[in-house]
Amino acid sequence: MRVGINALYLLPGRVGGSEVYLRNLIKWLPRVAPGHEFLLYVNTESAGLLGEEGIQVVRCKVRASNRPMRIAYEQTVLPLLARRDRLDALFSAGMTAPFFSPVPSFVMVYDLQHVNQPGNFNRWYLLFLKSIIYMSAKSAHAVLTLSEKSKRDIVKFYSISPDKVTVTHLASEKSVFMARPPEEAEDI
Repeated sequence: MRVGINALYLLPGRVGGSEVYLRNLIKWLPRVAPGHEFLLYVNTESAGLLGEEGIQVVRCKVRASNRPMRIAYEQTVLPLLARRDRLDALFSAGMTAPFFSPVPSFVMVYDLQHVNQPGNFNRWYLLFLKSIIYMSAKSAHAVLTLSEKSKRDIVKFYSISPDKVTVTHLASEKSVFMARPPEEAEDI
């Protein structure tokens, strides 16, 4: 199977947890699914910074820092690349995905902060987030999210069937987090 990974959203060092998620995803996917091919679509800011053995990096001529252009590219050019590269599936790791994809499309929606905490965003950006994330989730074959709470929110606010939303709990990085002895855990 040829799987495309949409990393066009990534601004290295600026998108927080979704960058950690993506970096670990591309690190481990080839190891746990060695019989598959993975193509990672990257923007100009992350070109040369991402990639692992077993991942083919496809450099795209778009800047993530220019969000309107990145979204336009994602909606128009990325589907053409998916067809050109004969993908079997496309996974978008940054909450937005092509509304029309020639292959089954899957999107990671980390949370619905824009719905639950709208005061964190200015009016125009909030409208943008509400529409683009909604359309990405509605048009995807399936939505992945991080928690049961986020799943309930996606089902409730986007009227998406619970069967279409899968919770994928994140793992911790062993080099940073480790099991603590019971007596130490009690102190914490």
